[in-house]
Amino acid sequence: SNPKVADACESNSASIPAAVDLLRRQLLVGSRGQNCRQKLECHKESANRIERLLTSTIINGTNNSVLVVGAPGSAKLEVVQTVLNKITGQFNLKGTSPIVGVVRLSGLIHNDECGALREIARQLCNIWELHFLRSASFSTNLRFLREILSELDKSHKTVIFVLDSFDLYTVKQKQGLLYNLLDAIQGSHAQAAVLGVSNRHDCVELMEKRARSRFSYRKIVVPS
Repeated sequence: SNPKVADACESNSASIPAAVDLLRRQLLVGSRGQNCRQKLECHKESANRIERLLTSTIINGTNNSVLVVGAPGSAKLEVVQTVLNKITGQFNLKGTSPIVGVVRLSGLIHNDECGALREIARQLCNIWELHFLRSASFSTNLRFLREILSELDKSHKTVIFVLDSFDLYTVKQKQGLLYNLLDAIQGSHAQAAVLGVSNRHDCVELMEKRARSRFSYRKIVVPS
């Protein structure tokens, strides 16, 4: 065999683990690209619009829903997270019960209605230090959602629901989660906002009529 070819193969093989390790570290850095992206004026504008909407919910008690859309790699999740960090840092004080709670769902992970509603209940209990009943049924968790939103509203506390991969919730034949969540925040006994995050611009059109009627047609586009 050719020793030069063998040496080259060995050199390439040795470099593969280093390349994989570098790629792994890049993928696991949660803030990758965030700093440079947030400096772009177009992203600042998107962030300001989201912040104004959420601040209105917190201060004025106006329930809101909005779709944040952008192409893959457009930093839309980073923009949303930057705003959430700023708002929770502004309104939540250490050592006190949070004024603003953030509940996060992903259509890629929480893709069935029962599991998604259970996860909402779990996160709400975790935020406000309540007992979480893991074995609760869908109807029990739905009742809990409505009751806790009502109680939080009395204390002027806000829940922000962030639904990543929002389009995966809209393509389902039955959209019970979206309908029940939007219906729960629509009444006067709730102080909440729903942020849908997606690559698709047609999410609202894909929603059932009963859910679409409860969702505002606000759309914030994060440019690539």
